[in-house]
Amino acid sequence: APELTSRAWSPESAEHRIGMAVRRWRRELEEYAEEEVRRLDRSLAPDPEMVAALGATVLLGGRRARSAGEGLAERIGAHGALRLRDRGGRLLNDHMDRVMHVERERRLAPLDALDVHAEPQAELIAALSVLQKER
Repeated sequence: APELTSRAWSPESAEHRIGMAVRRWRRELEEYAEEEVRRLDRSLAPDPEMVAALGATVLLGGRRARSAGEGLAERIGAHGALRLRDRGGRLLNDHMDRVMHVERERRLAPLDALDVHAEPQAELIAALSVLQKER
């Protein structure tokens, strides 16, 4: 995409920080999937990467991911699928909350440095939004 320039992926950019959080979430979800596969009492255990991919699809796909949820339950059982979905969902929420908090703090830091109170901050943010829309 044209808006993703080399500057956009510098370590200081929001895109870079969000990308790091996504990779961390995916890696932790893969670890959870491996744990669920190890719990199975089967000689032919499913591929943990496939289980993690189905889990991510279930978590991110909403209602359209129903077949992924069914495939996940077929591979690791209904209880395992539920555990993975619950743990992965909590993990996703934690990462999203952390990213949102960091980005909010970074964007509000210049206003905090000016020691501007809440009402003028809201007016400045609204004015900035209008300027950005006019671009």
